[in-house]
Amino acid sequence: MIRPYGRLPIVTAAQMKAIERRAFASGSTTAAALMERAGLEVARHARRIAIGRRIVVAAGPGGNGGDGYVAARHLRDWGEDASVVAFGHSSSEPASTMASRWQGETKTAEAIAEGDYVLVDALFGIGGRASDTAPEGWPKLCDSAAYRLAADIPSGMDADTGELAAWCGGADATVALGALKPAHLLAADACGHLLVADFAPAFDSQPDRPHARSQDESDHRWATMAGGPMPAPLASDHKYRGKVSILSGAMPGAARLAARGATGAGAGYVLLFGDPAPVGPLDAIVHRPRDVIAEALADPKGVVLIGPGLGRDPSAEVMLEAALASSARLVLDGDALTLLGLDAARRLSARCAETIVTPHSGEFDRMFGSSKASKFSRTQAACAATGHVTIVHKGRCTIVGKPGGQLTASVAGSTWLATAGTGDVLAGAVAARWACTGDAGLAGEQAVRLHGRASLLAGPAFSADTLAAWLPTAWKDLG
Repeated sequence: MIRPYGRLPIVTAAQMKAIERRAFASGSTTAAALMERAGLEVARHARRIAIGRRIVVAAGPGGNGGDGYVAARHLRDWGEDASVVAFGHSSSEPASTMASRWQGETKTAEAIAEGDYVLVDALFGIGGRASDTAPEGWPKLCDSAAYRLAADIPSGMDADTGELAAWCGGADATVALGALKPAHLLAADACGHLLVADFAPAFDSQPDRPHARSQDESDHRWATMAGGPMPAPLASDHKYRGKVSILSGAMPGAARLAARGATGAGAGYVLLFGDPAPVGPLDAIVHRPRDVIAEALADPKGVVLIGPGLGRDPSAEVMLEAALASSARLVLDGDALTLLGLDAARRLSARCAETIVTPHSGEFDRMFGSSKASKFSRTQAACAATGHVTIVHKGRCTIVGKPGGQLTASVAGSTWLATAGTGDVLAGAVAARWACTGDAGLAGEQAVRLHGRASLLAGPAFSADTLAAWLPTAWKDLG
């Protein structure tokens, strides 16, 4: 089952295995039944993709290989031209049983004739690591395929971090089995088109729950961002429903981009402090001199954004100190994050008011140090270290981390977002949604969705200015 809306759970490899063990212990399913279910889902997608072409199933020695044998059996029963390439003997009882039920052809990789075939990658699954060595014959088999469908995870990929082995060829499509894994978002391009086989009934007697969770897993609460329409203002709303003040600095163009992002994301009233030379269609923006920023910082109704184009000179540090010392709701981006540096956790947790920070990977490292841990784990740890701060950890996979460690993630944006100024637009959108909703986590999610959709509508090679102009259309598109 593929659900276009709603939060889909994201679990680590260890959590997925723990969920399976509890399901087996409770009697709600068995290892063999679950393998049958997984293999059937893979077979259905392989058949739809193949459209009469040959199908070669690469079956590894573990549970993923068992899923592959099941898929091959169903495909053969349906009349498809399916064969198996076995990479080692099945190491577990359920996988061995599924291998014994396969009555079709089992070939070596060298015996597979090159041509138009679909390769089902059931080699390693979530047990694989980027440090694994490619089995003999695998590269040729993989390179010769016309289409590659991965069962759960492309081989050579770490399910938790998305790290790829040098030999990992990725997949054209991946069937996520049971639940999404972090790598499905962290290495989305290598996974190709993502299909989700939801096994909720096999894990839990309550069909509206994605799977049974222990207290430890509920503490993680990793999920994709929910879809659904974006809310319009109420008939009783007025312009002060969403007031955003942006503090400009050394590079005022970045602050203007943030202002455009705020207006496009639904802010009713945007003030730009310190921009002496308005450029472009910004007549709706209220301009104020920099020496009265105390007005913005003392206003309990609005949200203050500081960082886009702020600079890193002494005057920038003074502005940042004033902002941090205030009781204003702050969105910190760009230079403000770099100025915080490795002292970020202490300074942010000491604030008496809520804060949202919007770092890209480089800024995140400057704030919390570098690490080889997954982006999900690092974002969650940063949330714990900063207390009441919401973190919008930007990138190809953008993660919104909420106080308490709840994480939601999205890969909905265009790769053309990798251009200067698009982060400034997002920061403005985050501030606008927070000013309108009053919910920092929800604001981050809504802004990311709007930003991502606008990037897809803008087409290729767009500028940040163009991106901001597409935000209202993105709102309409999501509505």
